[in-house]
Amino acid sequence: EVLNHPEVNPKLIAGVGICSIGASFVPVNSNGVALRPGILYGIDNRASAQISQFNAEFGDDFLLKKNGRRLSSQSVGPKIAWLREIEPEIWARTTQLLPPSAFIGFRLSGVAAIDLHTALSFDPLFNTNEMCWDKEMCNRIIGASALSLLPAVVLANDCIGNVSKWASETTGLPE
Repeated sequence: EVLNHPEVNPKLIAGVGICSIGASFVPVNSNGVALRPGILYGIDNRASAQISQFNAEFGDDFLLKKNGRRLSSQSVGPKIAWLREIEPEIWARTTQLLPPSAFIGFRLSGVAAIDLHTALSFDPLFNTNEMCWDKEMCNRIIGASALSLLPAVVLANDCIGNVSKWASETTGLPE
């Protein structure tokens, strides 16, 4: 819509900022195509059994110390475990687990990146003490390929890449 406005010159656009609701994700294939509708934030409580399982396995104190919060329906980690357990046919085709902002960024640039704040909602997969994906926790909850499924973590104001030729042709944004 913005590009259709007569006063907007697409050639003068220097960047695109992306923001979205956090604590959500969509599984995508290698082309960035969503394999199912996204799994949303706290209103979606489908992973209650996984939350109970992880709370029993790890303990509230351990999770609170490691991640600074307890697991809840806001936590993305248990929802990823739900997807792996309940929809194995989708899981088998998944190459990336992207929150909405990373999904849009990937479709525009081909780069899968998540901002630090959004990564925090992926608890207990993100280590808040070291500010990076927690390899051990990712492997325990998601499996051996966990880190290859998760986007790179960047600061919110980092440039993740350039608009691809396909995205340029699709959106009208300059390449």
